[in-house]
Order: sequence, then structure tokens, then C-alpha cells
Amino acid sequence: IKNTKLLISKLIESHIEIGRVLLHGAEPLILQPETIMELHRVIYGDRKAMLGMQTNGLNMTKDYLEKLDKDKIALSVSLDGYKELNDKNRPNSYDRVLANIKTAISMGFKIALLCVITKDTVANADRFFKWVKTLPALTKVTYKFIHGDESMVLSTSEQILFTKKAIESGTENSLQFLRKDICINNGNDCVWYEFDMDGGVYSCNKQYSEEGKFADWKKED
Repeated sequence: IKNTKLLISKLIESHIEIGRVLLHGAEPLILQPETIMELHRVIYGDRKAMLGMQTNGLNMTKDYLEKLDKDKIALSVSLDGYKELNDKNRPNSYDRVLANIKTAISMGFKIALLCVITKDTVANADRFFKWVKTLPALTKVTYKFIHGDESMVLSTSEQILFTKKAIESGTENSLQFLRKDICINNGNDCVWYEFDMDGGVYSCNKQYSEEGKFADWKKED
């Protein structure tokens, strides 16, 4: 809370308008729900705005959600496919997370889904897209190609194959790399900036500079 108050005050002093805010990494729902609602108040005051969170969905239980305001909190949940596919990289999480998603939707929360696409996804693409069609009513589903783990990063041919399968399934709008408003498609001309609790400022494209970090918001204007 202290760091958030400091960040917001510096943004206001610099006449920077606060648009959409998303909490992510490590896991925002390790915070108490009362703390999350306090963060909304600190960031937005009395404005009618949604505070977003990227979550693994494990703590998104009915008891937890009852302490959040569905008109102020939007949740994006990470689930990487059907049970066997998801649980390979997120062990023993599928059943619990899917149950939590269904509970949240029944309570009126806006829920989006983020699916990280790996070589395993492409190898089982037909089954993956059949699974997508079984999902409950979500506000959005996004497919994000994995990065970092060289053993699972898609080759160009695999990206093309997955894209063709997405088009065939009618879900090509879920492909993150087709969005024009994010840095992977638009260099550093991106609508997103990241602020960490230690003062680091990043473009969404971490390759902006060799160090990734291009400013220290605690020390610089």
C-alpha cells in the first residue's frame, strides 16, 4: 500500500493520467481481499474503474471473492488448456482453478483467460480447440506463445500451424501476437508500462535496453 500511494502521488504530480491498472507477478491473490480493495481506493479514489489482476486462480475461492467488489475488480486467470495439458506445467491445479472460475462467473465477476501456448499445445491443437469451446462464459480468452523455456518455445512453422488451427476454430481473435496495441507487434510504442515495488520501470517490451529497466520511479521524475 505504501509503495502504491507513493507511485500514484508521483504520477499525479507529473500530470500523468492513470488509465487501466493490472496487478501481476508474483501472485496478487496472496494479498488479503481487504488489501486489494484498499489498493483500488488508492489508485482510483471514487472513480468507477476496474482494477485488473493476472492470477493463477488457486486462491480465487467463494469466501475470498465475497470480500471483493465485482464492479471494481476484473480477474484474468492463467489456465493453459485441458487437464493433462495444463497440469504438466501447473501441477494438480486444473480442477481447482476451473471450479473457481465457474464460481466467480456465477457471482457476477468478469473473468478472462490467458492460455500459454507451448509445443505440447501445438502437438495437441485439435484437442485444445475443442476444449476452448467447452469453457464457461468468459469476457476474453488470450493465447500467448511461451517465451524463455527454449525446450517449449514454438518454431516459426509451429506458430503458423497453431495460427491456422485458431483460424479454423474461429478463435483467431484470441491470438496475442495479432493485437496491434502491444509491444511484441509495435516495438516500444506500447500502451503498457510496468512499475515494480523496488522502483523499476519497464516498457512491456523488456528489450527496451540491455538492462530492461529504463528508469527508477522512486528517484526520477
